[in-house]
Amino acid sequence: MTETKIDVGNSDFSESVDLMSKDDGHYDRTVYAIYDKKSRLFSAPYIAENDDAAVRIFGDMCYFGGDNLIARHPEDYLLYSVGQFSVLTGLIFGKDLVVTIISAEDVIKRYKEHYSKLNKVEKSSEVSSDPS
Repeated sequence: MTETKIDVGNSDFSESVDLMSKDDGHYDRTVYAIYDKKSRLFSAPYIAENDDAAVRIFGDMCYFGGDNLIARHPEDYLLYSVGQFSVLTGLIFGKDLVVTIISAEDVIKRYKEHYSKLNKVEKSSEVSSDPS
């Protein structure tokens, strides 16, 4: 196997990084993309710390997105994990198979349940603080 190296650094220092060696994953982030069932295409990918953070980003697009295609047609969209991004080398590594994380319909359902519970808590605290 051929070893590939690149020079990363600034004016203060320079360090050679072996691009073929994988670190322990501590510095890896996951790459996600949204799949559109109708067009049969993936969106431009985005990077998140983990699945929970990626679902939050996707959920905000679905639930708070206003007048976007995902919010209007949640039945057509799925969030996938598609690779890894190394913050040490700047390289993106694809996966052999993409992994479904959640559908837009399911994430909207979760958000509705979450905000329904929050509204009940807020209403009950308003009633308990009402002096009458």
